[in-house]
Amino acid sequence: MWFDRAFEGRHPKKHHDEERGPSVRRAMGRRGRGRAGGGVLAAGCAALKTRLEALYNYPQDGAPSRKGEHYFFSKNDGLQNQNVLYVQKGLEGEPEVLIEPNMWSEDGTTRLAAFAPSKDGRYAVVGIDCAGSDWQEYGVMEVAARTMLPDKLDWIKVLNHA
Repeated sequence: MWFDRAFEGRHPKKHHDEERGPSVRRAMGRRGRGRAGGGVLAAGCAALKTRLEALYNYPQDGAPSRKGEHYFFSKNDGLQNQNVLYVQKGLEGEPEVLIEPNMWSEDGTTRLAAFAPSKDGRYAVVGIDCAGSDWQEYGVMEVAARTMLPDKLDWIKVLNHA
């Protein structure tokens, strides 16, 4: 998650002590005590990270929507980067994974930006965004076959997909 990267290593704008004289290094050492590089604050950062993980890592279910005989909803077990989209036939059907965005990229930054099923639930507009980009790619999915039709739109910035 985002806070894993926030506490890794040192600050990217760290001072290069090896390029400074001994008096400057001594002053920097005194001023830098207690920072995230060690000591009390480092323990505090670890405690903060643990607390944030406890707060954010819980199962989440999205609100279902019905189109035709299908119900569409998302789930996240709390540890996944992206929500997984499910489809279920009727109220008594078994939920099945329709779209699993966590498999689209190793770092988990490719997400399902849009999903808009047709009125009968046979087709759906699917929008994908990579690495938080404003630019998205859209296509049409045949829901029953779980396949994308060959036509697609690239480099879309704003689209009303309804």
